[in-house]
Amino acid sequence: MKFVHFFLIALVLGIVSPAMGQKYLQKPFTEWTVDEVKKILNEAPWADQYQSERGLAVSTMQQSAREAADNNISGSNRGNLGRGDIPAPVIIQLYSALPVRQAQVRAWQLGAKYDKMNPEEKAKFDASKANTLNCPLCKDYYIVKLTKMKDSSGAVDDGIFQTMTLENFKGKVWLGSDKGERLELFQFTPPKGAGEPAVFFFKRNREDGSPFFTPTDKEIKFLFANELRASSSNAYFYLIPASFSFKVSKMIVDGSLAF
Repeated sequence: MKFVHFFLIALVLGIVSPAMGQKYLQKPFTEWTVDEVKKILNEAPWADQYQSERGLAVSTMQQSAREAADNNISGSNRGNLGRGDIPAPVIIQLYSALPVRQAQVRAWQLGAKYDKMNPEEKAKFDASKANTLNCPLCKDYYIVKLTKMKDSSGAVDDGIFQTMTLENFKGKVWLGSDKGERLELFQFTPPKGAGEPAVFFFKRNREDGSPFFTPTDKEIKFLFANELRASSSNAYFYLIPASFSFKVSKMIVDGSLAF
């Protein structure tokens, strides 16, 4: 009897724990705090960051070489070689997930002091952001955004994959499940400049009309082919990992998969 009682407690905790970890979802997004918005846009379950270890290693080697050369220079010219460039972190967001879009709109609200606006001002603001919340394309596509944070050194910078096209990614980028299934990339929109996202589109439904991902999946993975991660393939090879993984159980909202 004690074992049955313990099992039931464990089962209940297992069921409610994802919701308990997402208390901000239990209130309107217009009440989310700055910290809650940052969490959704930059951390699990719908976002993640990657700091390239290969890029850091290259930067360290460059810095060591520059310091060695700098030591051989005398007088006022010492230090003119500068410091090695540390690669900027990359942020991935599952944009077709409603909480991500709500967090983006809430970030704009906070920046515009939305909470202090009168009803007419709020209505105008809401109308200007309605397309982000509704996201017509999200009904047919899983949308993933990948953004390279701006280089703080002041050097000329561009967005990740800015010089690449859909053809560069065919057969090299997928959404995958823990069951081993892969969803091919359908469309790609490159960033227009530094700090802007590269946007990846994947068809949401199978041929029978059912969604590719469901709450029965354990993980959703954004995958890069090894070929794409080779230095000869693209100029951004050192910025990306082999994959990003997201736990489906933490993305369940009101019984449905939010993605």
